[in-house]
Amino acid sequence: MIPLILLSIFLVIFIYFIYINIYFHNMSFQIFLKKIVKKIYKMLFKKNLFDGPVGIKSLYSIEGNNKNNLLKTNNALILNISTSDKSNQAVHPDVIYIDEGFGFSKKNKYWMVCTPYPNQDDRFENPEIFCSEDGFFWDPPKNNINPIVKRPKYFLSHNSDASIILNKDKLIVFFRTSFYEKKNNMNKIQTIESSDGVNWQNIKLLFESKNNLYLSPAVKKLKNEWIMWMVDYQNDDKNILSIYRRTSKNLTDWENNSKVICKNLPQGNIPWHIGVEIVDDKIFCFLTSIEKIGSKKLKNWLARSDDGGHSFNIIKQFENDRKFENWFQYRGSMVYSQIKEKIEIFYSAVDKNNICYIARKDKKKSDFYE
Repeated sequence: MIPLILLSIFLVIFIYFIYINIYFHNMSFQIFLKKIVKKIYKMLFKKNLFDGPVGIKSLYSIEGNNKNNLLKTNNALILNISTSDKSNQAVHPDVIYIDEGFGFSKKNKYWMVCTPYPNQDDRFENPEIFCSEDGFFWDPPKNNINPIVKRPKYFLSHNSDASIILNKDKLIVFFRTSFYEKKNNMNKIQTIESSDGVNWQNIKLLFESKNNLYLSPAVKKLKNEWIMWMVDYQNDDKNILSIYRRTSKNLTDWENNSKVICKNLPQGNIPWHIGVEIVDDKIFCFLTSIEKIGSKKLKNWLARSDDGGHSFNIIKQFENDRKFENWFQYRGSMVYSQIKEKIEIFYSAVDKNNICYIARKDKKKSDFYE
């Protein structure tokens, strides 16, 4: 009887392995079993069985390949982001361009905040800072400063969804923290700042709630006020998400919360993450949609707002035709190069080996128009 039960359990696991590999992953049976054991262990003991992530290592984290700073693949560039956990896997990039440069040397015009996410392990998902002279080759502004925000101590609690701005002479990073303490779940939006890109301090709490998601804050200054877009539950319905818009004069007090309409977003898709850039008097949006909360069926879209970000009009889907993004694409951000009339898009993607990437692809300004 016992051998029959064990055989049945094995067959169920094996069939599930085949199903997962057909529709989602390309992973070995060994990694698959380690993932199942890890998940069961977390559920039973509220601890992590393995210190590191479970899965295949990224190309850039393999010894001997760290000298390569980018790889070109079908009109996209995979960037080498040297994360503090040594995985070189990161997601959710937010990039700004500072024409006069920033930091001690003033030579770095591009600044990025992102979060490591090795094999989608959220234990390492803490904001990290990188800089670049040209937007192609990236390094931390100084060794051993990342992550700039430490992981919360409570089990399953983690940081995510970071974004960055320049306000006068300071860089400010916004980030989301999800706390899980004795079933007392709480989501927060906080900020941390730096006057040199190296020393980060002065954490401030902007929002906290047990009933809000506060996903993917994106902040830009339009004329004389700051605007923040975030994705959240719609009318307290935890199955439907929408984009919301807030304004502030001082980056601390936020008001005028209003729902943002997404025009021409195909039925069956709801907003998940956003990145925005101001181009002339328009607001361009790189919108990540999802079919339902918890799904891995994500898509990226190019969108534009002609009314100050009160609504976004979906123009077209962002192409997905590369091997490194053959599971799904994820959140991205944009930098507008006025001289070259192009939009530099930095976005994240995950392949079927469950390896996370940050890539760059440039688009024409006209691509955001019908």
